[in-house]
Amino acid sequence: MDVLLLTLVAVVIAGAGFAITRLGGSSVGSSNDPIADADKRMSYGLYDEAEKTLVLALAEEPSRTDLMFKLLEVYFVWGRAKKFEDAAERFHGELGSTQDWKQVRIMGMQILPKSDLFK
Repeated sequence: MDVLLLTLVAVVIAGAGFAITRLGGSSVGSSNDPIADADKRMSYGLYDEAEKTLVLALAEEPSRTDLMFKLLEVYFVWGRAKKFEDAAERFHGELGSTQDWKQVRIMGMQILPKSDLFK
């Protein structure tokens, strides 16, 4: 039957994380790398879960600029302009003079073309 040929997706909630398991063995789940986890979740369109992963990681390691940039990327791809702007304002001090901020400005000009923050 054609239904059996479809990939089955089940969300399994376990502890603080989650895993998406497809029949056949491939899975998306928690690892020790929050950026890799966020990328996997984004690839499945699970932007809210990617956001949660990065927010929790930033709570543990608030000075990691790579986590800040990835969170901004999640908001940009997800189309969450307000969240993007709020996070960009919050992270501007840490990212302001980096190559990452140049990329944030490019994303910001696209998602919030009238914002002075990205000019």
